[in-house]
Amino acid sequence: MRRLALWGALIGGAAALCACSVVASKKSVLHPSTVIKDVASFVGKTVTVSGYLVSEFENRGMWDSRSTYSGGSGTTDCLSLLIPRDRFDVVASYSKRFAVVEGKIVDLRKTDFALGSACSFVAIEVQDIRSAP
Repeated sequence: MRRLALWGALIGGAAALCACSVVASKKSVLHPSTVIKDVASFVGKTVTVSGYLVSEFENRGMWDSRSTYSGGSGTTDCLSLLIPRDRFDVVASYSKRFAVVEGKIVDLRKTDFALGSACSFVAIEVQDIRSAP
């Protein structure tokens, strides 16, 4: 009986340890406004951002919500998208939908990139994209 209790404690402890490591490694998902407001903390880092994505002529960016897209200011509410050529069509397929984008944050004022939309100088280089839950 004692041996069974020890095995139970050992297995239970291992399961708890595994669960903690999964929770600890889970990345936090940011809103576009969070990245824009604190750009210095995020520049050069790979982050995950969730928001309302638009990818159309001269308007490629992410907003916190549809309402900030409709009534907000592009320069303060919109995270610009830097889209690799090979992902352009994939990103466009998420236009006018909520999406989750993973990528590196870039301050366009400190690069040779030209801003091709009415969004802010803060951008995310799109590395991965998926539908928002």
